[in-house]
Amino acid sequence: MAVGISRCGSHPDSRRQRPCPASHTFAARHPRRAPAYLAKYGVPHTPEDLVQHRLVGVRFPTTGRMMPWLFRAPDGTRRLQTDFALVVDGSDAAREATALGIGIAQAGSESMATLLAIGGLVTVLDNHAPPP
Repeated sequence: MAVGISRCGSHPDSRRQRPCPASHTFAARHPRRAPAYLAKYGVPHTPEDLVQHRLVGVRFPTTGRMMPWLFRAPDGTRRLQTDFALVVDGSDAAREATALGIGIAQAGSESMATLLAIGGLVTVLDNHAPPP
């Protein structure tokens, strides 16, 4: 999951609002990680598996609250409560930490598009991505 979550639109805990490109209006948040991290620590197959991984979390600078990690569940959306190996204050830092293989972060597709396209990051838990 890419922790430096850079997504478009607004979020209740953020004062920042970014215009959404048409192709990313409803970008799902997927866990992201560098291929080297997966080779060393293995691939999580369920959100519950993430407790055994190094996770990168994003704290909103304006409120001090953590960006929630959301997943699809049989009865709707589920929030993952976990400890983070690293906490950053923005999507750029989360993207860099994830690309360096520090851990897994959760972010919208638009913030990771370039690294995904060149293979610097890969998605995991795609079947558990929350609905848009």
